[in-house]
Amino acid sequence: MISRHVFKVYVVDKLSTFFDIPSDGEAKELYELFKNTNEPVMFRATEILTKKHRYKSFPLPAEFDSAIQEAREEHTRDSIDPDIPRENCYVCYGMGIQTKERNGRKVAVPCGCSAGKIIAKAWAEYDMSRRRRI
Repeated sequence: MISRHVFKVYVVDKLSTFFDIPSDGEAKELYELFKNTNEPVMFRATEILTKKHRYKSFPLPAEFDSAIQEAREEHTRDSIDPDIPRENCYVCYGMGIQTKERNGRKVAVPCGCSAGKIIAKAWAEYDMSRRRRI
């Protein structure tokens, strides 16, 4: 969870150097929407917004959300924490399955959290039972 001060200094103020300054109400609303995002993901989302947002206006919450999703995917690709409890998993939200794109199609793969590890083990056992034995 990101604190209000860190959000203001590292997200709102940094983005304000590139885009229009948001009102206090807009900044407060953005904080309330995205306060449960962890700091490394939020900082990466800020970098993504500075590179991809094309207009002078301050990014909308939907643009923040898409940048945060992209940053989360990068973050989970780089480091999968084996001890993430299923309630706190921000990738699959406790379901244990996430979608990834392979060969232009979206496929379901197990997540790196505790629920995903259970599903990965079950899928491996299922694949072993379907293999043809010689």
